[in-house]
Amino acid sequence: MNPDDINKYYSDGQANWSGVNCLYPFDAYTVRKPRNYNGCDFERAPGAPGTPNPAHYIVWGSCDNKLGYTTAAQWNAHYQSNGQTEYSQCSWSSGKTSNWMAMIASHESFPAKTSWNEILVPTVGVIEDVLVMAFFYDANKPGARDDARAFQSKLASKKARRVPIYSINFNAAPSSRFGYSASDQIAYP
Repeated sequence: MNPDDINKYYSDGQANWSGVNCLYPFDAYTVRKPRNYNGCDFERAPGAPGTPNPAHYIVWGSCDNKLGYTTAAQWNAHYQSNGQTEYSQCSWSSGKTSNWMAMIASHESFPAKTSWNEILVPTVGVIEDVLVMAFFYDANKPGARDDARAFQSKLASKKARRVPIYSINFNAAPSSRFGYSASDQIAYP
Protein backbone atom coordinates (compact mmCIF):
# COMPACT_ATOMS: atom_id res chain seq x y z
CA MET A 1 0.00 0.00 0.00
CA ASN A 2 1.26 3.46 -0.73
CA PRO A 3 0.01 6.79 0.63
CA ASP A 4 -2.12 7.54 -2.42
CA ASP A 5 -4.11 4.35 -1.80
CA ILE A 6 -5.26 5.78 1.53
CA ASN A 7 -7.29 8.52 -0.19
CA LYS A 8 -9.64 5.88 -1.58
CA TYR A 9 -10.83 5.11 1.93
CA TYR A 10 -11.22 8.59 3.38
CA SER A 11 -13.49 11.37 2.26
CA ASP A 12 -13.01 13.81 5.14
CA GLY A 13 -10.01 12.54 7.09
CA GLN A 14 -12.24 10.42 9.32
CA ALA A 15 -12.15 6.67 9.50
CA ASN A 16 -14.05 4.92 6.74
CA TRP A 17 -11.54 2.07 6.73
CA SER A 18 -9.94 0.37 9.71
CA GLY A 19 -6.75 -0.86 8.05
CA VAL A 20 -4.26 1.41 9.86
CA ASN A 21 -4.72 3.41 13.07
CA CYS A 22 -1.61 5.59 13.09
CA LEU A 23 1.99 5.94 11.92
CA TYR A 24 5.25 6.46 13.78
CA PRO A 25 8.38 7.39 11.78
CA PHE A 26 10.41 5.11 14.07
CA ASP A 27 9.64 2.18 16.34
CA ALA A 28 7.78 3.85 19.22
CA TYR A 29 7.92 0.89 21.59
CA THR A 30 4.15 1.08 21.93
CA VAL A 31 4.09 -2.12 23.98
CA ARG A 32 6.30 -0.51 26.65
CA LYS A 33 3.56 1.38 28.53
CA PRO A 34 -0.18 1.95 28.06
CA ARG A 35 -1.28 4.55 25.49
CA ASN A 36 -4.72 5.92 24.77
CA TYR A 37 -6.38 6.05 21.36
CA ASN A 38 -5.51 2.53 20.31
CA GLY A 39 -1.81 3.02 21.05
CA CYS A 40 -1.52 6.26 19.08
CA ASP A 41 -1.26 8.72 22.00
CA PHE A 42 1.76 9.43 24.18
CA GLU A 43 2.60 6.99 26.98
CA ARG A 44 0.44 7.25 30.09
CA ALA A 45 2.06 7.59 33.48
CA PRO A 46 1.98 4.32 35.47
CA GLY A 47 -1.41 3.96 37.12
CA ALA A 48 -2.93 6.87 35.20
CA PRO A 49 -6.46 6.14 34.06
CA GLY A 50 -7.00 5.50 30.41
CA THR A 51 -9.62 7.13 28.26
CA PRO A 52 -12.03 5.15 26.15
CA ASN A 53 -11.31 4.84 22.46
CA PRO A 54 -14.53 5.79 20.69
CA ALA A 55 -15.07 4.18 17.31
CA HIS A 56 -14.59 7.50 15.54
CA TYR A 57 -11.04 7.61 16.96
CA ILE A 58 -9.84 4.49 15.21
CA VAL A 59 -7.74 6.78 13.02
CA TRP A 60 -6.04 9.28 15.32
CA GLY A 61 -2.54 10.72 15.66
CA SER A 62 -0.97 12.68 18.49
CA CYS A 63 1.00 14.83 16.01
CA ASP A 64 -1.95 16.14 14.04
CA ASN A 65 -4.96 15.60 16.32
CA LYS A 66 -3.36 16.64 19.63
CA LEU A 67 -0.43 18.90 18.74
CA GLY A 68 -1.77 20.36 15.48
CA TYR A 69 1.30 19.44 13.41
CA THR A 70 0.98 19.36 9.64
CA THR A 71 4.60 18.97 8.44
CA ALA A 72 7.58 16.70 8.80
CA ALA A 73 9.61 19.73 9.95
CA GLN A 74 7.31 20.11 12.95
CA TRP A 75 7.63 16.41 13.77
CA ASN A 76 11.42 16.61 13.42
CA ALA A 77 11.62 19.59 15.81
CA HIS A 78 9.42 17.77 18.34
CA TYR A 79 11.54 14.61 18.06
CA GLN A 80 14.77 16.57 18.54
CA SER A 81 13.32 18.47 21.53
CA ASN A 82 12.73 15.09 23.20
CA GLY A 83 16.30 13.94 22.66
CA GLN A 84 15.31 11.71 19.72
CA THR A 85 13.76 9.26 22.16
CA GLU A 86 11.66 6.81 20.15
CA TYR A 87 9.02 6.21 22.80
CA SER A 88 8.41 9.98 23.14
CA GLN A 89 7.66 10.64 19.46
CA CYS A 90 4.21 11.67 18.34
CA SER A 91 2.18 9.66 15.85
CA TRP A 92 0.46 10.67 12.62
CA SER A 93 -3.11 9.64 11.91
CA SER A 94 -3.31 7.50 8.80
CA GLY A 95 -6.29 9.36 7.34
CA LYS A 96 -4.38 11.76 5.12
CA THR A 97 -1.83 11.17 2.41
CA SER A 98 0.16 14.15 3.71
CA ASN A 99 0.62 12.36 7.05
CA TRP A 100 2.06 9.30 5.33
CA MET A 101 4.42 11.55 3.39
CA ALA A 102 5.43 13.39 6.58
CA MET A 103 6.13 10.07 8.31
CA ILE A 104 8.35 8.94 5.44
CA ALA A 105 10.13 12.31 5.21
CA SER A 106 10.82 12.35 8.95
CA HIS A 107 12.21 8.82 8.86
CA GLU A 108 14.55 9.82 6.05
CA SER A 109 15.61 13.00 7.91
CA PHE A 110 17.52 10.95 10.49
CA PRO A 111 19.75 8.61 8.45
CA ALA A 112 21.80 7.58 11.49
CA LYS A 113 18.68 6.02 13.00
CA THR A 114 18.40 2.42 11.89
CA SER A 115 15.10 1.64 13.61
CA TRP A 116 12.14 0.65 11.50
CA ASN A 117 8.93 2.64 11.50
CA GLU A 118 5.86 1.51 13.43
CA ILE A 119 2.42 1.34 11.91
CA LEU A 120 -0.41 0.38 14.26
CA VAL A 121 -3.32 -1.62 12.98
CA PRO A 122 -6.50 -2.50 14.88
CA THR A 123 -6.45 -5.55 17.09
CA VAL A 124 -8.49 -8.47 15.91
CA GLY A 125 -10.71 -10.61 18.06
CA VAL A 126 -10.12 -13.78 16.08
CA ILE A 127 -6.55 -14.76 15.22
CA GLU A 128 -7.75 -16.24 11.92
CA ASP A 129 -8.53 -12.69 10.81
CA VAL A 130 -4.86 -11.66 10.93
CA LEU A 131 -3.77 -10.93 7.37
CA VAL A 132 -0.09 -11.81 7.69
CA MET A 133 1.17 -13.46 4.53
CA ALA A 134 4.89 -13.65 5.41
CA PHE A 135 7.58 -12.32 7.72
CA PHE A 136 10.57 -10.50 6.24
CA TYR A 137 13.93 -9.68 7.79
CA ASP A 138 17.00 -7.68 6.76
CA ALA A 139 19.70 -10.26 6.03
CA ASN A 140 22.41 -7.77 6.99
CA LYS A 141 20.97 -6.76 10.36
CA PRO A 142 22.15 -8.78 13.37
CA GLY A 143 19.27 -10.41 15.21
CA ALA A 144 16.71 -9.70 12.50
CA ARG A 145 16.27 -13.37 11.57
CA ASP A 146 15.67 -14.24 15.22
CA ASP A 147 12.96 -11.56 15.40
CA ALA A 148 11.24 -12.95 12.30
CA ARG A 149 11.45 -16.48 13.72
CA ALA A 150 9.91 -15.32 17.01
CA PHE A 151 6.99 -13.71 15.17
CA GLN A 152 6.52 -16.79 13.00
CA SER A 153 6.52 -19.03 16.06
CA LYS A 154 4.02 -16.82 17.92
CA LEU A 155 1.60 -16.79 15.00
CA ALA A 156 1.90 -20.55 14.51
CA SER A 157 1.32 -21.23 18.22
CA LYS A 158 -1.91 -19.20 18.22
CA LYS A 159 -3.42 -21.10 15.33
CA ALA A 160 -2.59 -23.72 12.75
CA ARG A 161 -1.86 -21.10 10.10
CA ARG A 162 1.79 -20.99 9.14
CA VAL A 163 3.45 -18.32 7.02
CA PRO A 164 6.97 -18.26 5.57
CA ILE A 165 9.97 -16.15 6.49
CA TYR A 166 11.87 -14.42 3.68
CA SER A 167 15.17 -12.61 3.87
CA ILE A 168 15.80 -9.28 2.17
CA ASN A 169 19.34 -8.35 1.21
CA PHE A 170 19.24 -4.66 0.32
CA ASN A 171 22.85 -4.83 -0.90
CA ALA A 172 22.13 -7.53 -3.47
CA ALA A 173 21.09 -7.01 -7.07
CA PRO A 174 17.34 -6.41 -7.38
CA SER A 175 16.83 -9.81 -9.00
CA SER A 176 18.27 -11.61 -5.96
CA ARG A 177 17.19 -9.40 -3.03
CA PHE A 178 14.60 -11.78 -1.64
CA GLY A 179 15.44 -15.24 -0.40
CA TYR A 180 13.75 -18.24 1.16
CA SER A 181 15.67 -20.77 3.22
CA ALA A 182 14.27 -23.78 5.07
CA SER A 183 16.81 -23.11 7.84
CA ASP A 184 15.16 -19.75 8.57
CA GLN A 185 11.83 -21.38 9.34
CA ILE A 186 10.68 -22.38 12.83
CA ALA A 187 7.15 -23.31 11.82
CA TYR A 188 7.31 -24.65 8.29
CA PRO A 189 4.68 -23.19 5.99
